[in-house]
Amino acid sequence: AKSIKHEATLVIPALTKRVATDSELEAALAAADDEDTAILVLFTEASSTRPLVTAMGYALRDTAQLIEAVAATTKDSAAKFGVEAAPGLVLIARDKTSGNLRRLVFEGNLKDIDSVVAFAKEHVHVGAHEEADQDAPTMLGSTLVLEGTDAFRDTVLGGNAAWVIAVLEKAAESPLTVDALDETLTGWSGATKSLGAGHLRAGVLLCDKGDMTSSPPCKQAKALDGTLPAILVYPHQSVEERELSAHTCEDVRDAVDAAEGTLPRHLVTSLYLKGVPLQQANQLLSKFMTETVLADPGFLETSMVLIAATKEKQGNDPTKPSILVQSLAAEFPNMLKVVHIVEPAVEVAQMFGVERVPGVGLLFTAPEDPASVDSEAHQGRQSSERSLTGTGYDSRMMGPPTFSNLVNWINMIASRREALKAHADAGAGGQQPVAATLSNVDLVEITADSWEKDVCLPNQTSLCIIALVPTASADTQAKAADPLMAVTEVLQNTIPLRPDGSNPWQVAFVRADCQPEFVAGLGFQADLFSSGTLPSMLVYIPKRSRVSHLVGHFEKEAVRSFLSDVFSSKASSSVLHQIPAPVKRNCTDFMLEMRITAGEEDEGDMADMMAEILKEEEARRKQLEEDLERERQAAAAVLNQDSKKKLKKKNKKKKKASAANAEL
Repeated sequence: AKSIKHEATLVIPALTKRVATDSELEAALAAADDEDTAILVLFTEASSTRPLVTAMGYALRDTAQLIEAVAATTKDSAAKFGVEAAPGLVLIARDKTSGNLRRLVFEGNLKDIDSVVAFAKEHVHVGAHEEADQDAPTMLGSTLVLEGTDAFRDTVLGGNAAWVIAVLEKAAESPLTVDALDETLTGWSGATKSLGAGHLRAGVLLCDKGDMTSSPPCKQAKALDGTLPAILVYPHQSVEERELSAHTCEDVRDAVDAAEGTLPRHLVTSLYLKGVPLQQANQLLSKFMTETVLADPGFLETSMVLIAATKEKQGNDPTKPSILVQSLAAEFPNMLKVVHIVEPAVEVAQMFGVERVPGVGLLFTAPEDPASVDSEAHQGRQSSERSLTGTGYDSRMMGPPTFSNLVNWINMIASRREALKAHADAGAGGQQPVAATLSNVDLVEITADSWEKDVCLPNQTSLCIIALVPTASADTQAKAADPLMAVTEVLQNTIPLRPDGSNPWQVAFVRADCQPEFVAGLGFQADLFSSGTLPSMLVYIPKRSRVSHLVGHFEKEAVRSFLSDVFSSKASSSVLHQIPAPVKRNCTDFMLEMRITAGEEDEGDMADMMAEILKEEEARRKQLEEDLERERQAAAAVLNQDSKKKLKKKNKKKKKASAANAEL
C-alpha cells in the first residue's frame, strides 16, 4: 500500500512549497506578493509533505499558492496570522480595492480538499471586481450576477437551461458579496454550490427601485412574491415558453429541487450494479445494449453512447444521475445516449474506456477501412455488427471533468469520428477522402515578442501546435531547401478540425536550434544538433500548462496519428511547472557562434585526449618499472636466503668435524 501511495503521489505535480523558519516564510510571502499571488499557509507538525497536502496544492493551482510551514519552528508567524494550533490554515491575500493585506483563518475540515478550494476561491478575489473587464460576467461562487434587463433576457430567457434566480434590491453603498448573499438568503451558497455551467444554473438579479415597474423580471418577481428578496425558478424548457413559466419558492433548497426536477431525466438510463457479480453485470449490460442501443442500426452511425460510472450517493434514490450527467444529456439530446452506471466493477467500467470510478467514457463504432473488406460486404454490413470502441475522459489532458471541459471533449471525439467516417466513405467510393482537416496552414514564428503578445497566450482555449524546425543555412537559395517549407507541406490537410469546420488549433513554429533553452523548457530533450532530430513537433495546451510530444519521425501519417490522439485525449502529456520564454537573439549570429564554439570544443577535446593518452602511457611506464624493481628485489631476497642456508649448513658441518677430532 505504501508503494502504491508513493507512485500515486509522484503523478501529482509537487506545487506545494515547504518552509522551515519564519524568515523563509516571510521571503515566500514577499515573493508571492510581488507576483500578486494569494497565499494559503498550512502550519503542520508533519515531518514531510503528505500526499493529501500535495493533492491540495495541485487543486489550488489556479487560485492560490500553498505553502507548508513547519509549526515547531514558525510559531511567531502562526501567532501573527492568528493560527492557534497545528494543523491550521490561513489565507493571506491583498484586497484589490483597498490594497491592504487580508488574513482569514480556515475553520473547516482540512481533509476536505473541495472545502479548502471553495474557501480560497470565495475569499481570494475580494475587491477584484473593480479591476475586472466590464464585459466579463461577475461570479459569486457558482452564482452569476445579472445586472439589468438585457443581461437577464440574454442569459436566462435566451436559453433552455433551468435557473434558480435570487431577485434582490441593489444596494448602492457596497458591492454584493457571497457573505451578504448568504445573509440575505440563508443557505444560498450551500444549496447552489453545484450549480455551475450546465443546464441548471444559479443567478442573482439586482433591481433598482425604478426597475420595479420598468424591468419585466423585477416587476414579475415583485408581482409573484409581493416583496424582495424573492426566489424565482425558471424550468428547463423551450425559449418560447420561458417568460411565462417562472414561479417562486420561499426556501433555496426547495427552489433547487424544483428546478432540477424539470431537467430531462428521461434522457438518462440508470443501471444499479453495486454488488452484482461480474458475469451477471456483463449479461445485464449486454441485454441493455442490445435492446436500447443496437436495436436502432442507424443510431451508432451518427451518435455515441456516454457512460457515466459513479459511486453510490446517500439518498432516497441511489440511481438518480447528477446534475452534470443530466446536463450533458440535455446538451446533446440527438448525439448521445447517456447511461448512468452506479458502482460498477472496475472490469466493467474498463470495457467502456473508463479506467477508474467515478469516470466518464464514450462508446461508438469506429468506421472500417474499406480496403480491408470487399465493397459488397462493407455496404451490407450494419453498424451493430461492427466493433465498438471505448475511450475515457483524461483529466490530465483536458482538465477537471467540468461541464464545459466535457462538452469540448465530446465535440473533439465527434469531430475526429466524422473525419474518419468521411475518409472511409470517400475511400469506399474510390474518391479522394473529404476529411475535416486544415487545408491552408499559416505558421506563426515564435519569437520573444510574439510569444508574449500573439502566440499560445496563457488563457487561450485553443490548442497550440508548435513545429520544431532547424534554422535554414545562410546559403539556402531555393525555397524547396527551406526546412519550413517541408514542415508546411507535411501539415497541409493533416490537422483535424471540428465538425462545424472551425479550427481549434493555433499553428506556430520555432527555430529550435536557435532557441535551445526554450525548447528544453517545453520538455524536448533530444540533441538539437544531431542528424534526424529536427524537424519535430509538440502540442502545448496553454490553459492547462500541459504538453504532448510527437514520438517518431516528422512524417505526414505520424503527425496525423499524433494530432488525432491529442484531439481525442489519447496522447500522453506532462505538466509544465514553469512556462519558458524564447530568448531575444539573432539566429544567424547565434548559429555561427555555436559552430565556432563547437569547433573550438573539438580542438580542445583532441588536445585533452592526447594529453590523457600521454598521461596514461607515462603511468603504465612507471607501473612497469615499479613491477620490475619489485621482481628484482624479490629475486635478490630469495638468493640471499639460499646463501644464508648454505652458509649455516657449512658451519654446522665444521662444528661436527671439530667435535669428532676432539674425541680422538
